[in-house]
Amino acid sequence: MSDNPTSAPQNDALNLLSVENLILSHNSKIEEIKKELNQYKEMVDSILDGSPEYQEKNEAAKAVAKEKNAVKKQLLSTPEAVKLLVKVKENKDQIKELLSDYLKQYLQLSGENQIETPDGIIRQIVYTAKLVVKQEDFRK
Repeated sequence: MSDNPTSAPQNDALNLLSVENLILSHNSKIEEIKKELNQYKEMVDSILDGSPEYQEKNEAAKAVAKEKNAVKKQLLSTPEAVKLLVKVKENKDQIKELLSDYLKQYLQLSGENQIETPDGIIRQIVYTAKLVVKQEDFRK
């Protein structure tokens, strides 16, 4: 360990730059893979589009799905269904919010990213991160 008090911040800065470079290079690789994936998807679609039998079955399936969705929409627009759907959404949001807050608090207090449930199952706390394009604020 160095006696130089500035070495820790320098190491942190170097680590940050290293991680940033890794993120950018991996993001670039992901973009390349996405392009390749789209090409393969187009090839598969071309195979499907070239089959008259598939096209016929696909059109029939679309017609049935359209009818099903119309009936579903009609049923879900009834006052009883609307009330139930609101309750379902409220409950899901409440569960998500409560669990997220408690997990953050547990992680901060314990420093652990896993917790053992009363039945002996070890659960891991997982956060999902992704890189998205920043939206510019046009209200400036």
